[in-house]
Amino acid sequence: MQGIPQITPAEGFILIETILAENPETGVLIAQNQPTSLKGKVLAIGKDTFYPNTNIPYKCPVKVDDVVIHSAMGFETVKIVYINYRLCPINKILAIYAT
Repeated sequence: MQGIPQITPAEGFILIETILAENPETGVLIAQNQPTSLKGKVLAIGKDTFYPNTNIPYKCPVKVDDVVIHSAMGFETVKIVYINYRLCPINKILAIYAT
C-alpha cells in the first residue's frame, strides 16, 4: 500500500483496502471479481450507528488493521491514485480473520 488515503468513512461505514487472492495453480495474484464474499483490510472506521427505527447502538465489529470478509453486495468502490478501496456498511461484515 502506498499510503492510507485521507478519507473518514461516514457513520456506519468502514474503508477497506482490497486484498488480492492468489491462484494456487499458477501462483499469480488475481483480483477478486466474482460475485461472492470479498476479502480486505480495514483502513478506517466511521462512527457507530443505530439499529433501524431504534435508539439501540450498533457497534462496529472490527478495528483498524483487521482483515475481514464482507458481502459482495452493498459497498461502493472508490479509486484513489490507481488503487481501489471499498466503503462498506458495517452490517455487511461477514467474518474477521484471526491473527
